[in-house]
Amino acid sequence: MKVKGNIKLLFEKQIPECHIYTDKNRFMQVITNFINNALKFTHEGTIALGYEQISSQKIRFYVRDTGVGIPASKINSVFERFVKLNNFVQGTGLGLSICKSIITQMEGEIGVDSTEGAGSCFWFTLPYHTNE
Repeated sequence: MKVKGNIKLLFEKQIPECHIYTDKNRFMQVITNFINNALKFTHEGTIALGYEQISSQKIRFYVRDTGVGIPASKINSVFERFVKLNNFVQGTGLGLSICKSIITQMEGEIGVDSTEGAGSCFWFTLPYHTNE
């Protein structure tokens, strides 16, 4: 699906259906924030949303883009309050901080893997149970 200009939005399903017992509104808030940030910093290429099993009790959700990436010197601060990596991009610098708080309350972990000039992968983990 094309979302804007030359950007494709992809969904990558990696594991069988599973159940997550959590606040669906807060879960969607985190996913939506990750996608919106990817749209802000990706001018062409792809934004992929997916999930994968990383252990017998954890699932990892991610939004990966082919955007501008994050400089290594700033990667440790992206989840802090009021941090904006680009003053010319709209936002308050609170979105990722709020995401971190939500995921922490859900007993999960949150992080980012990024290469400047090549894109970023924002992710979080949550406990889950298979549907089998």
